[in-house]
Amino acid sequence: AFLRGIAAGDYVPPATTTPAGRTLQVVGRAIKAGGWVATVEDITERTRIDTRIAHMAHYDALTDLPNRVLFRDRLDHALRTLSPGRQLAVLYIDIDEFKRINDSLGHPVGDELLKAVASRLRACIAVDDVVARLGGDEFAIIQAGVTGPADTMDLITRIYHAIREPYE
Repeated sequence: AFLRGIAAGDYVPPATTTPAGRTLQVVGRAIKAGGWVATVEDITERTRIDTRIAHMAHYDALTDLPNRVLFRDRLDHALRTLSPGRQLAVLYIDIDEFKRINDSLGHPVGDELLKAVASRLRACIAVDDVVARLGGDEFAIIQAGVTGPADTMDLITRIYHAIREPYE
């Protein structure tokens, strides 16, 4: 069946990456009169664009944090795969008076503040945790591997201190 698929031109081997970092796709086609024609196509740029589009669909453009869609997906996954007796925590963070910052200092300053908050939140979480920007000035965190309330309180304390540090 495999060889018949190749002979019929139904088989497209996986793309190959060269040592130089180019992505190549080899496509073979059978010729009716007999024989075979192989075409090598450089799909590096197409692969890069596809990867970028997939990234943009799941990550916030400003902060590069997971967006609401990816956060929901990761939360569903975390809940489905949660071992019996294990816990997780979900934290919601909203920046108070953020609209006043945008109104008084301008959107570019507000954007820089959001990026700085995102960076500080990223620094507070563990490797298995997820921080996301839900939109506007709203962030959320999935804290995995919670063994008790103290774990979440420790994270909250780290976040509280991190985001209250002055911003330049």
